[in-house]
This record gives sequence, structure tokens and C-alpha cells, in this order.
Amino acid sequence: YNYHGMLKNGFFNSVLGQKGCLKTTDGYNYLALEDDVWVYTGITSVSGDRSNVGFVLMNQRTMETRYYSCAGAEEYSAMESAEGQVQNLKYTAAFPLLLNISGEPTYFMALKDGGGLVKKYAMVNIQKYQNVP
Repeated sequence: YNYHGMLKNGFFNSVLGQKGCLKTTDGYNYLALEDDVWVYTGITSVSGDRSNVGFVLMNQRTMETRYYSCAGAEEYSAMESAEGQVQNLKYTAAFPLLLNISGEPTYFMALKDGGGLVKKYAMVNIQKYQNVP
């Protein structure tokens, strides 16, 4: 997807202006949908503004790719937001799963202690990532 995101407005734009150039975020995770395994990752601008403009799902068997436009928090921003809610306990967040909760795109992640044991779970709304229930 990185080639498509960088070159969709032309090679010279990808080198000089980089207007509208996109790239995948650093992390990824797996989802089981429609009896297949899909990889998902966030899509962000190349400027590195720590927000997503959408998500891409890639089927591991058929190589089908689906893009979903959804502006909001990047995965690592949501992880930091969840860790901030339990900062006194010094838990670290695992890379989140992308879920649809009541029509709202939501990150779901485990919070682990220093020994790597799961102690809590957090759900972070992608568009309102300051709110962590």
C-alpha cells in the first residue's frame, strides 16, 4: 500500500511536494472476518502528524484490499491515551485491535504490567481518543 499511497498523485509529487501522499502506520494486527484472516493497519499522511486518515484491510488468502476512510487517532496515540489513564500503575498497552462498537470505530487493547501479564483492557474511540472508558 505504501507504493500506492506515495505515488497516487504522480512520481514528481511524491518527491517534491508530497501533497496527498499517504503511508501505513508502523504497526499492524490481524482480524478474523468472513472465514479469512485479514491484516489491518492505519493509513496516515507522510508528514507524520500522528493521526490516521483511514484504515486498510488486506486479505491474507485472496490478497483483496479494502480501504476505509476514517479520520482519527493513530494506533500509538491511542495506546498512549490508554496508558495515561493508568499511569500510576505503569502499565503498557499492547497494539490495539480495530473493532466496530455500536457503529463507532474503536481500538481495543490490553494493558500489561512490567511482567507482561494482562491486568486491564481499554477501549479507545478512534475519533474521540481522549475518552478512555
